[in-house]
Order: sequence, then structure tokens, then C-alpha cells
Amino acid sequence: MNIIIFKKILCIISYIAQSVHSEDITDVIRQQLQEDGSSVSFDALTDIMSYIQDKGFLQRDDMICDLLPSANVFAKAEEQTISEALALYECFIICNQMQYTEIYADPIACDLLCQTILLKKENNGFVINELLQDDVYAIQKEYETTSPIISSTLSAIYANQLLSIDETTTYRNEESDIIPYDNLQDILTIIPRRGIPEDRNMTKPIHAFYKDTLMYEFRHSCPICGIDMPHLLIASHIKPFRDCAHIMEALDHNNGLLLCRNHDYLFDQGYITFDDDGCMHISKLLQTKKNIRTSYQLHPKQCLPKSFLTKNRTLFLTYHRKHIFQSH
Repeated sequence: MNIIIFKKILCIISYIAQSVHSEDITDVIRQQLQEDGSSVSFDALTDIMSYIQDKGFLQRDDMICDLLPSANVFAKAEEQTISEALALYECFIICNQMQYTEIYADPIACDLLCQTILLKKENNGFVINELLQDDVYAIQKEYETTSPIISSTLSAIYANQLLSIDETTTYRNEESDIIPYDNLQDILTIIPRRGIPEDRNMTKPIHAFYKDTLMYEFRHSCPICGIDMPHLLIASHIKPFRDCAHIMEALDHNNGLLLCRNHDYLFDQGYITFDDDGCMHISKLLQTKKNIRTSYQLHPKQCLPKSFLTKNRTLFLTYHRKHIFQSH
């Protein structure tokens, strides 16, 4: 399977998934490939789409198509880069539950990975690029101990690719405390610089990646009211972007909730928050409102689904309750 075509198809899916009905996606991809001048037969496209869906790269229901966050990174990463290789590898970990020594069990996966800088054929076998072995081990370890949406290792490496940092770039919050990630030292090895860039325009690609990941995790809807129109949804930081002490905090989906515009404002301004069990807490400033259920769509006993309460997200929610929530 040609990795350039494979990647191009994933890239098209990434850009159209939120605007195209699930049933129409293959036809739209075929049209886009033709307009781009890419020669892909009907049978070849059908085979690739079947592989993408069978392996779980693409989540698809009656209305929504979504790429795995790692597949999204692979699609958008520059060719022959560490980000591209590790993102594709992570896709196969998620889809096949592979150990790195078992990649060869799937001939197509092996063929695709050999077209990146990760894997090469040697002496009738396959060898992982020794420069990437530590990263492969770190990703594998994350999936053995937790079930992340995307590994922090890949997220940090991809962030390095997205950011254009030079000696003149100024940072803020360099002395602030970083959320105590279990693998904080590994993250700091990849991105040693603390704080975040003063110029927020520099982080626009980071925000796009952050929102794409939250859209995938929250299935394109606000968990409070259920609004599911993409242009009405905000990737809301739990620990505000302005307070982030490291770029990892700014891009980490665990530091986020996908909220409609109304509930994003209430959360951002500290009128609502959530405890470690996901139960909503409403500021006393709102509790006196008689129309809190009808106009604000707030229910005191409402809780976030347990699936969203990752260990790292509860750390960020602790920060929100302490520093943002208006309890009085």
C-alpha cells in the first residue's frame, strides 16, 4: 500500500469529517482525489477505506466520521519525520494492541511503517530505528498503564514540529507550577522549555490539534446540554491558556472540555465547575436564579460521564475549583 496515497486519504478525511455526512465520505474522497490529480482506482480506494475502518483509524456512525487523534497527527505531519512515524505506530498500537516486536504480524502495517523512518527490513526481519526506540518504548508504556486518547509522548513531539520557536521568542509563566503529570520528566525531556509563548498566534496550530482531539473525545457535542453543531462548540481550557506553565498543558486534551458557547462562558468565568467524580457545582451567584434549569440548562446533580474523568483531567479540575470557580 502506497503511504503517500494512504496519508492523502486520511488527510482528506481529517478536513471533511465534520462537514460531510458519514454515508457520503467515500464519494467525497474520490472526488477530491480526482481534483488533486491522484490516480486511485475504485477498487484500490475501496480497499484502503475498508482497511482504515476495519483497523479503527476511523470512527463512523450514522452522522459522524472521526479519525483517531494519532491518525490525525499522521495525516498532517511532515513526511519522513519522527511525528509521522510515531503517529502511525501509535495507530497500530491502538488498533491491533501490538507490541513493537509484533508489528510484522500485520503485513500492511509493516509495509506502511517501512515507508516511514521507524522501521526497516534487515536480514529477513524488521528493525526499529534505534533513534526512535526510546520514544516507541515510552508510547508503549503509556498504553500499557492507561488508555489515553493520544499519548503525551506523541503530543509533545508533534507540538515541537508545530511550533516555530527561535531565540527571539519570549515566554511567560516560566516559573509557574506544571500540573504533576506522572511522566513529567519525559515531557520535559522532549520540550525542556517551561512556560508558553507570549505571542498567542504562534500557538494557533496547537489550538487546532487541541480542538480536533476534544471533538473526537466528546463525540462532537457539549456534555452539559448536548448541542452538537461544530461551529457552536468551544474547546474550553480547564486551566486557562493564559495560566499554562508549559506547552503540554496548553495542548493536552485532558486540560479541556468541549462545551457550547454558553456553557463555555459559564465555565471560563467560574460560574460552574466539576468535582473529581464529575458532579457539577454551581456558583452561589447563579443558584439564586429561578430559571437556572430552563434558561441556563444547568442541573445541580448533573455529572460528566466517567469516561471523561481521566487522572490528568481531575488534576486540571482541581486547579479550576481552586483558582477559577466563584464559590461565593
